[in-house]
Amino acid sequence: MKVENFFKEFVLIENHLLGLADNFDKRQGFFNLLKHLQSKNLLPKDALTDLNFVWQTRNKIVSSPSGEQEISDEISNTLARLKQKLGL
Repeated sequence: MKVENFFKEFVLIENHLLGLADNFDKRQGFFNLLKHLQSKNLLPKDALTDLNFVWQTRNKIVSSPSGEQEISDEISNTLARLKQKLGL
């Protein structure tokens, strides 16, 4: 998977999660969004591990000097599984 495709998938998931949250301020951050959704029972509990893994991957890509990183099959599979869990 290319980095551009990873970010397309990530943005799709992030936008879906933001759509679930009523009046959530994006500036509060991704983990606060997850806490908010979990407290409202809008997020499957088994999705948290996958979301954390995907978020860490996103951060590694963004913080790498070249801005690029190989996207492994494990990450691609996690994105696919996560989208299924979220009904995307």
